[in-house]
Amino acid sequence: FGSVNISSDVTHTFTIHNSDVTNALSISGATITGSSDFSLVSPPASSVNMNGGTTTFQIKYTPSILGIVTATVTIYSSDCDEDPYTFLIQGEGTCIAPSFTTCPSNINRFTSANCDTIVNYSVVADGVPTPALTYEFTGATIASGNGTGTGSTFNKGTTTVTIIAANLCNTATCTFDVIVSDNVFPQITCPANQNINNDVGLCSAVANFIDPIGTDNCSGQTTTQITG
Repeated sequence: FGSVNISSDVTHTFTIHNSDVTNALSISGATITGSSDFSLVSPPASSVNMNGGTTTFQIKYTPSILGIVTATVTIYSSDCDEDPYTFLIQGEGTCIAPSFTTCPSNINRFTSANCDTIVNYSVVADGVPTPALTYEFTGATIASGNGTGTGSTFNKGTTTVTIIAANLCNTATCTFDVIVSDNVFPQITCPANQNINNDVGLCSAVANFIDPIGTDNCSGQTTTQITG
């Protein structure tokens, strides 16, 4: 059956000839023993006409493992000197190692109001059988799982994305950085201007007000009085 990629299949047709010039050939069965990757798709007819009559049967090979496998085909018939008739078949399961046809370059994004952002990207890997994809985030964002991780939320900073494609043949790796920068300016709430009279006997007065409050979309902000 030759070399066949795993997850594919190939079917071969075999022919039985009856060379007896006086008697039809009765066929009582056909079996396959050995590797279960071979299956009988269609059996031969139960009777083959004399003097050159023929019947066919089909066997399908669907590899499930890498490497060469064999099986024995047995034909049971009324043949006087070849009952049963046996022959060997073999096939080789192969695969194509994964490779990335699309792997993003570094991605730059800005933070949202929550100091993070959702990032979508496209990653495509080929291979036979179809490779399974897993991802891992390291750096500013820590996460891992099945798939590519696209559509995930990334924290401010640099996150390295590593995607691995794996099948029976080998593995391939796609790596890029997601860089999230904060471009949202801090905000501060200031008290309104005050007009007050000086204290009695003094050229000054005590002013009371609520301390200004500074806020930012990312944590770690500080509010500092620099004059007054």
